Parts: sequence; C-alpha cells; structure tokens
Amino acid sequence: MPRPDAPDPSVAPSPAGASGWPFAITRSVDTGFHVVVAPDFLVSCNLHHLLSDVAAGQAAEDTAYLREYRDRGNLRLWVLYKVSHLRGADVGLDSEYALHGSRRTPLVEGMVCLDRPQPPTDGLFDWVHEVCAAPVKAFFTADSDDHPVSSSAYAEPPATGTALRVAEADPYRSERNLQAALPGRRPPSARPSPPVTRAVPAGHRQDAADPGTGPGRHGRVEAGRCRDPRCAARVRRARGIAVASVALGLAAVLIVLLLCE
Repeated sequence: MPRPDAPDPSVAPSPAGASGWPFAITRSVDTGFHVVVAPDFLVSCNLHHLLSDVAAGQAAEDTAYLREYRDRGNLRLWVLYKVSHLRGADVGLDSEYALHGSRRTPLVEGMVCLDRPQPPTDGLFDWVHEVCAAPVKAFFTADSDDHPVSSSAYAEPPATGTALRVAEADPYRSERNLQAALPGRRPPSARPSPPVTRAVPAGHRQDAADPGTGPGRHGRVEAGRCRDPRCAARVRRARGIAVASVALGLAAVLIVLLLCE
C-alpha cells in the first residue's frame, strides 16, 4: 500500500520535472470507467488504457499519488495523479455531484511525466482539471462506450498553489514493450534533440548531391564513387564478363550468317 509522505522541497527535481501530458479517467451514467484524456503518444498507438492499470486501486481525496511505470523495454514513465469526484457543474448539471445511480462518480486526473516530477501542488491539479474539462464533459454527455479518447499535448503546468501530500506506490511493471509499439519505435520526446549524424563506412561513401548513387540505392554501384578496392574489383570483373558475353554473342551471329551463305 502507498505510504503518504510530506513533500520535501529540498530533494525535489527542477521545475522542468513537472512537465508532461495531462490525463483524465472517469465514467458516465451507463458506461464503465474510461480513459477520457491521454498523452498523444499513447493514443496514437492505442495504448492509453495502461493508465487505468497504473492508477487503479483505492485512493484518498486529499492525497496525490506517484507511480513509476516500467515496461520490458527501456521506457520508464512517471504517473502523477489525484482522485476526486465529478461535480455536476463539470458536466452541466445542477446537482452538486454527477451521479451514477446513487453514487458519486470518481474522477482521476493527473500527469504523465518523462522524469520524476517535483512534489505537486493543488494548483497543478486545478490546471489539469481545466485542460481536461471539455473532453470530460463531452464524454459524460455522450454516455457511450464508443466515445473517442482525446489526446493531450506535452505542456508545463504553472508552479503555483499549496504543496500536497504525496503517496508513492511500488513501481508498476509491465511485460509489454511500450517503446517498440510507439510510432517510429521512439520514446516520447517533448524536448528538442540535437541532429543525429549517421556514420557511413569509408568504403561506401555517398555523394550527398546525388541520392541515387551509393550501395543499396536501386542496385546501382558506380566504380568512380566506390573507394573500396574489393568493390572496384567486383565492378571491373562484372564489366569484363559483360564485354565477353557481348563478344561471344556477336561471334555466334557471324557464324550463323556464314553457314547460311
């Protein structure tokens, strides 16, 4: 079970550690629980449902929860969330709470972060609530299991408000290789990365001005551009065989013509 601990600002990472993707999970009158808002990189590969597994379990309303997600690959994510109840005003109702039957409707809201986030504030969750308000209202009003999941973009919430108590749960370990399922097989990256220069073997250099040349480009190999002695020898041997074949063909034609006279 998670152990609530008071935030310790002295060991908190830099403010950039709080940056991430907002998400929200709730239910409507006739549906079960659904991930309503999720990070765009999870929605794009239809893996947003893992948030339900990471944030599952009993939770107190006055506590924020932090859990690390670890998969079978190299990708690690931090899920920071808080549980409250959906209010009538959130979905256009006059009642204090949005009910399903006689029960209040739980609402899980939080952030998915690439790095361990700093201790959260109530201002952070107010911001997440505002970002997710319209999609949550649309989902509750539609009351349909087929309602699409809304994508959230990477953002940095305001660092205002009062620090909340944080309960850190044990890491969630998955047998899924999330990174392999992502588009392009790359982990989510919201920060600018330096350009990547690929090393090319010295014997297979390619002229950048001519993308049609070089090994592996439509089967074309030009001896003038190949600096590997073995490569050049293979080209010369292939040319010699081609010339010999042409000569033999011409000789055969001449022999046939002489025999027919």
